[in-house]
Amino acid sequence: MIRRQRVYAYIVNKGRLLVFKHTDFPESGIQVPAGSVQKEEEPASAVMREAEEETGLARLELIGCLGTLERDMTEFGTAEIQEAWFYHISCPGNPLKTWRHNETSGGTIEPIRFDLFWVQLPDGVPELFAIDGIMLNELIRTAGMESRENTANRMGFDT
Repeated sequence: MIRRQRVYAYIVNKGRLLVFKHTDFPESGIQVPAGSVQKEEEPASAVMREAEEETGLARLELIGCLGTLERDMTEFGTAEIQEAWFYHISCPGNPLKTWRHNETSGGTIEPIRFDLFWVQLPDGVPELFAIDGIMLNELIRTAGMESRENTANRMGFDT
């Protein structure tokens, strides 16, 4: 089984979380921006690179790391052990409510189209794909929002 390092970006603007759907692959569910850590790259640099590549947003501000975990991903159809970092990122200003962005780096099919949109924290977040939502309670706690009940249980994770 291979080992892979990945970063996940919880991008927040005015109490909302940025999520997306793969335009051409709806079976991928709703996700947060994420991607692989490149060789010789620090996770904090990787998350900022991935956040911009996948969203097209500029001027994002790294708030901090919410946590890390190591997870066997075979239950999600990937034969790998994933070492994952989850980051809180702020998006200043007044971004669009919804938009489409084409990511042109890192994917196997070019371009990869994302339909991005904001969901309200803490209670408006839909079920997220695979492990994307595993640190939502930590985001909500550190952002000073009222905790959402049973987030981890609803997503099938133990706390």
